[in-house]
Amino acid sequence: MYILGASDNEVNEYNLSTAWNVSTASFLQAKSISAEGTNSWGLFFKPDGLKMYVGEKTVPEEVNEYNLGTAWDVSTASFLQAKNINSESTGPTGFFFKPDGLKMYVAQNFGSSDIDEYDLSIAWNVSTASTIPVDGTNLTANNLDPQHATTTGSAHTVVAQDFENFNNFTNSVATIPFSQDGLWDFALKDLTASPNTTYCIRAVQSDGGVLGGYTVIPEITTQGLLRVRLYGNVRLRTVRMF
Repeated sequence: MYILGASDNEVNEYNLSTAWNVSTASFLQAKSISAEGTNSWGLFFKPDGLKMYVGEKTVPEEVNEYNLGTAWDVSTASFLQAKNINSESTGPTGFFFKPDGLKMYVAQNFGSSDIDEYDLSIAWNVSTASTIPVDGTNLTANNLDPQHATTTGSAHTVVAQDFENFNNFTNSVATIPFSQDGLWDFALKDLTASPNTTYCIRAVQSDGGVLGGYTVIPEITTQGLLRVRLYGNVRLRTVRMF
């Protein structure tokens, strides 16, 4: 059993002589985390016990990541890195990770009192956490944005619009002049799609009418499944494949 001491900024570890029976708990050891924060607010362990995450409530609000040299032994914890969540959270009080380590959820106690959701591009690595934008959030252009090349080899000017979770959408952020391109980010979700299914994504008018002069149609394919058959004495490490 593990208890976070907010006032003394340490993680306390207990042994239970009877599984899940807290009355049998006996104190074993403590790990000081005062070097990384002064107002700890949340504690989470990776399911294999080799990572520990502790939140810092005062500015800068952050989630601190530790490696454990021995699984579930807090005395072997060493600080690895921190993720600043100050721009999204005010007075965070708890957090939770999706079992595959690719999402993190942070609960706020002040301000909006909401739950912030983060995507982790690398599982269990808090430095890769990024928030999912809400519907209507204005886009910020970057060098990875798609470009529409002209016949002369140059690219059209791109007018960034917004992030869209729902239909319908407009160019509400800025007017798109003739011969320039509008840029939107769309969230696509279909939990019923079979693996390796291909979709063409086309924008149409709100009444279903076709947009004139629209000839380039983007295409996406859903993630496939990897099937492996093993024979004999085999040890397998699984990885997430994209």
